[in-house]
Amino acid sequence: MGFTKRPPKIAFERIEEIAKRTGMPLALHGGTGLADEVFRRCIQCGCAKVNVSTHIKRAFICGFTDYYDKHRQENDPLKVINAQYERIKNEAAKFMNVFKNTCKNILL
Repeated sequence: MGFTKRPPKIAFERIEEIAKRTGMPLALHGGTGLADEVFRRCIQCGCAKVNVSTHIKRAFICGFTDYYDKHRQENDPLKVINAQYERIKNEAAKFMNVFKNTCKNILL
């Protein structure tokens, strides 16, 4: 999905039906921008892989721009790289927490 102007229409029933008929875990493409509750529901319906690459790439860019806006005179590239790393790590941790907690609820 990426960053869109309108919220997507997720066919949860279709996801669930495909997962049941195939017996295979599904991949959710275009997860960037979806709400945590949508992720939870997709996972509960059978999605075992969630793609949020655009969100992580955006965190990489924002890690640089936010750091640069505050430290325009800084010339140490390692500080910029560290700012990007921290931003990506924090964003990834948010997703992992949502996905981990959702999976725990399914397994219980």
